[in-house]
Amino acid sequence: MKPVVEIIVNKNWEVEPFLAAMNGKTKPESFPAPYILHSPMDPKNRMASCRAEYHLEYMNVIVRCIQDLMDAEKHASNSEEKYRVLPGYIKADNPSLIISVSTAESTPIIEKEIGSQNGSVFIGGTFYMFDAHDYDQGSPSHLSVIELQKNSVPDAIYNLVGKTFRETVLGKFIPAVNAPSRKMTCVADPDFVSIGVVNVINYEVYTKADTAAYNEFMRKYGTRYTAATIETTHGIVRMSAGNVPTLFVSPITDRYNHFKEDVDPEGKQNSIAANNAGVAIAELLVRLNNLYDSRTCPC
Repeated sequence: MKPVVEIIVNKNWEVEPFLAAMNGKTKPESFPAPYILHSPMDPKNRMASCRAEYHLEYMNVIVRCIQDLMDAEKHASNSEEKYRVLPGYIKADNPSLIISVSTAESTPIIEKEIGSQNGSVFIGGTFYMFDAHDYDQGSPSHLSVIELQKNSVPDAIYNLVGKTFRETVLGKFIPAVNAPSRKMTCVADPDFVSIGVVNVINYEVYTKADTAAYNEFMRKYGTRYTAATIETTHGIVRMSAGNVPTLFVSPITDRYNHFKEDVDPEGKQNSIAANNAGVAIAELLVRLNNLYDSRTCPC
């Protein structure tokens, strides 16, 4: 039986442009057409099916969207509901590797070095979670967090994202609409940390909650890891994965504390970021398949 790589995308408005890139003209020549491709079957975008399935020569790939799996009456950003549904589906899919995909905000430490990274893609494997319920006391979500979850992904996978990888994918990336990066990148590091701000459903409190989460992380761990991105979901996926190695992929939509300015209501900024994540992951999967082919992948 071939190993399974499971890709878990946060929202339905992220998974659609993500899959468009995975299946479109920019995908690698050797990346197959989907074996299965589904759309939501009801107007509230809820279904138990996977969004897509791909059969490569040495591995299979399943793409799921968290929002599809959640109770339609629950807010799409409800952290507790995400954690309620995810472990069961992961167990049933029995993956060897999980890739969590969620659009994200950049961080001061990244922007200090290279400026706006809107449109870029950051890949890492360390997860920090911050309970931000105090900043959104009306939120119905009360998920208990695991503060720091360390990297569990073999170095061989990070090593796939090198110079030739970047040269391949960056030529296919679409620049962000708002505050685009002057020099987009796609980089991977096991010590990149996704800062997860959980138990928040009100976008109006993001600035305060994100700032508090970033400051607390830097106070506790800042000299040991690199705070690469801020978002809401990667840590929940990692909690749900149990012992399964989990990689996060964060396409950047907004500069630190510039959510209102950078993320447009029409969704163009998010669509472009999700597209770029799809470009990067399709290339990563082709190279990962080659690792399985050579029997050197430790997953």
